[in-house]
Amino acid sequence: MSIVFPRLGAFVVWIASLPVFAANVQLGTNVSDFEQFYNRGGGSVEHIQCIFDHLGYTPEIQRMPWRRARQEVSTGKIDGFFTAIHTPEVDKYATLSAPLLLENWYWYWAAGTEAPDQWRNGGIRVGAILGSHQAVWLDQQGYPVHMRINSLPQLIKLLLSGRIDAFIADRDHMRAAVEALGVDINQYQERFLRYMPLGVYFGDEFLTARPEFLKAFNRHIIECTESGFVMSALEQAELHSWLSPLLSEWQRTPGLVAALKAQNRHHTDLAQEALVQMDQAWQEAFREGAYGEVQSWLDQVLSDRLRALAVDADGRITEVILTDLKGLNVAVSDMTSDYWQGDEAKFQRAIALSAGQLNFEPVEYDESTRRFQVHVSQPVKDPDTGELLGMLIVGVDVDKALSRPH
Repeated sequence: MSIVFPRLGAFVVWIASLPVFAANVQLGTNVSDFEQFYNRGGGSVEHIQCIFDHLGYTPEIQRMPWRRARQEVSTGKIDGFFTAIHTPEVDKYATLSAPLLLENWYWYWAAGTEAPDQWRNGGIRVGAILGSHQAVWLDQQGYPVHMRINSLPQLIKLLLSGRIDAFIADRDHMRAAVEALGVDINQYQERFLRYMPLGVYFGDEFLTARPEFLKAFNRHIIECTESGFVMSALEQAELHSWLSPLLSEWQRTPGLVAALKAQNRHHTDLAQEALVQMDQAWQEAFREGAYGEVQSWLDQVLSDRLRALAVDADGRITEVILTDLKGLNVAVSDMTSDYWQGDEAKFQRAIALSAGQLNFEPVEYDESTRRFQVHVSQPVKDPDTGELLGMLIVGVDVDKALSRPH
């Protein structure tokens, strides 16, 4: 299952505004850093409140250090804590929900010094906020943390004074802190590290007594989502510089233009009712894993070529879909859950683009693989006439693509 993320919003305002009634769910959180830096718009207040409203529970939020929150969940004194990253140690007594929020982590280091991908094995002084998600992740990944301090502004001052060499922070938090401190952005460098999903750890004791709670909680995360997590302009530009020439090259794959022209001719008079019936038949075949008949609708030779192209991308491309003018699959690197892409935003938003332009969809999260994916679409046009022939759609592993060697 994939989840499209809401942006982080006025999170602490929501916490502070909760009424204090007899609690149905007791949750711990440490919100000191949130109060200073989470001032992005985007509807997180409504998103989180919507979830608990649907569940019929009233949450009671207690502020406490992370270590205490984990301890009290492990002993059953409280029911859960948030926001949280996946931690194997906590998995022993609690279960992490699907992601509620998403942070965008970057490495930061002083201008004119080494890039962080060379630092894991060196004597590099890495700083972190005491008890933060970044500190937990650095410990999990085996990075020695030289200094642990109380706030992001302190980290920035330590970096600029040369007392530490690097730290990790959420990009929006960093922007807000730098602006508040009046720091010149030319004094430091940054590089994308990863997206970090944040969820709620619910204690196993709480969940055992309510076996359907977590499933319903995760379902309402999706149902209550109104907007997706859209990559920043910088991240889109970074992916565009890599993908645009790559997809242009892929459009010259032998047989691709001929296959599109042939299917467009074949489907010229295809009625909408027949199209929907074909899509339903494909979806049923996908659910049952019986691909025999529907696979015959694809150009198998071209599908093999697209699959090889995806493999050559070293895991950065998760899938490749080529559709005709109606948005029906012509060739795919892997079987898709539906045959008709024409009713989806990744097709509709890209139809009017000019040659070479790309459409970026919101970032999605796959719970089973813990992988972030974004669908990127590019119109395919006749190289001789410029006539629109179809759509090339690729799934991109965002973490791998943005952290690739430069």
